[in-house]
Amino acid sequence: EQTDNADYLQYQIEAVRKFETGPWLHTLLAGFEYERANIDTVRSDITLANIGDPFNPVIPETDLSLLTRTRKFDKTVSSDTIGFYGQDIIELTEQWKVRGGIRYDNVWFSDDGFSNYPASASPYSYRLLDFEKGLWSWQTSSSASI
Repeated sequence: EQTDNADYLQYQIEAVRKFETGPWLHTLLAGFEYERANIDTVRSDITLANIGDPFNPVIPETDLSLLTRTRKFDKTVSSDTIGFYGQDIIELTEQWKVRGGIRYDNVWFSDDGFSNYPASASPYSYRLLDFEKGLWSWQTSSSASI
């Protein structure tokens, strides 16, 4: 028998600002993101007696209400992520743009409950810092880009 229940929440807010520095047009994007996940999982087993003679089976379990269920796994796994990010797109010409960005994430993870199977250490957290850069899009017209 298995039961699973999962809840997810995501919140994101962004701000965009356009401005010029000399001949270049900037599009600056900044944002904040929060994500939460909770997953509850329960697994149970029923241990049945072996059938001694497969050609003349005697099945002692005749009433399901008399069977004993044993929980093998009962866990609540949760994670929370907070992220901040920023990106600047600089328009060098109408056709060429340069993009640079940064993102920082902090993740907390917990794995509570019990299991008859090996599990990871809990709780733990990690941080991630990521950079993005590149030359972006050759724009042939205001409505098409490559």
